[in-house]
Amino acid sequence: MQNIMTLYFRLWVSLILAFTFMTACTNQTDPSGPIPDQTLDQPLGDTADQTLVDVETDAYQPAFIKNVTYTDTEIRLSGTAKPEAIIVILMNGERIRNTQVDKDGIWGVAITYPQGQILKFDVTLFIDETTSIPSDETLILVPKTLIADYEAASAGEARASQSNLSGNDEDGTELGAPSSPLIFIGVPGGPSRIIQSPFRDLPQSGALELGAIEYDRSGGVIFSGVSDIGGRVRIFANDIAIGEAQIASDGRWFFIAASALPDGAYNIKAELMTAEGVAARIDVPFRRLTDNDISPYISDVGDTHVFITDNYWQVRRVLSHGGVQYTVIFSSPPPRP
Repeated sequence: MQNIMTLYFRLWVSLILAFTFMTACTNQTDPSGPIPDQTLDQPLGDTADQTLVDVETDAYQPAFIKNVTYTDTEIRLSGTAKPEAIIVILMNGERIRNTQVDKDGIWGVAITYPQGQILKFDVTLFIDETTSIPSDETLILVPKTLIADYEAASAGEARASQSNLSGNDEDGTELGAPSSPLIFIGVPGGPSRIIQSPFRDLPQSGALELGAIEYDRSGGVIFSGVSDIGGRVRIFANDIAIGEAQIASDGRWFFIAASALPDGAYNIKAELMTAEGVAARIDVPFRRLTDNDISPYISDVGDTHVFITDNYWQVRRVLSHGGVQYTVIFSSPPPRP
């Protein structure tokens, strides 16, 4: 009796497996049939229907800008990216140049730029015709001619309104007088890399240099800079310590204050701390702008503005993924009290 039950059970299992196999074969796609066409015939630079690669989960990385050189009429960009991919350069949102990354992952372009407007350069990496990776980096350039036009127009009332903040160097040169274009690389929510300040140098004291200050409308602020020696940098706002940062092995440092400074004016102080004590100190005046601050602005590109005083410039830009970020570049030497 037991053997008969075992035989029936095995026969029942065999019938189920056979039915499952036949159903699977019936539902399979005929390998000789046509393959669904999932490719899109879009030219490079046409962002419609493109697949944006998630760089957090995909092996591909965006293109990076490593070096920037410039003249009064031309700017040269070079960097790294996936070997043999295509780099597309956008200027103020419009494609102006394509170039192929070489087999070593190096790319470079030379661009003759117009003089009468603020310029934003963005880089997009194309893996193929439908897959692209936009870089978070944006290069901002304010040409000297635009600066000169502003200086001429604002020599009267605007300059007078800022006279309480101005100063003169020992040779009589006004501290705020720009001698170069403003060029920097900004990233959303991160410290900017200043390529060229409109002033002669960035604020510096001994081994310590203060870079740009970044902030957004939520109250977050990013302080950054470099140091020739190791240690820590402590940040003060109106003589109240708000945080400190360790200096990295390459000399760079930055500190992110999540919501430390509401709108208003501050005296910002950065102190270089070593085992021996305070090795250097930099003081700069700083004011968080609001949307009601509209003058004195250079305003050319609709979502990018430059607020100018003799002691600092503030660049307000709208980010591609939403939100607003301000970048503050200070003059050097710091203004005297």
